[in-house]
Amino acid sequence: MEIDWTAIFQARPDLAPPGYEEASKAAKEKTAERYRVHGRKRAKGSNAAKPKHESRQAADARRAKYPSVKHSQQD
Repeated sequence: MEIDWTAIFQARPDLAPPGYEEASKAAKEKTAERYRVHGRKRAKGSNAAKPKHESRQAADARRAKYPSVKHSQQD
């Protein structure tokens, strides 16, 4: 959810920072020019799960190697 600062500043002009309109217009123009030149950039990542580097059996064996003293049976 984005905050619509333009609407807030129109309702309460006393809260608007000096030069807000000019800075906002300049930023929108700069973004439009960048999109015109380079196009919209897209994320280069993937939504696929990262591959595991060890098997589940190996990971379980590694975890069981150092059991907690708190839960071990003591005779």
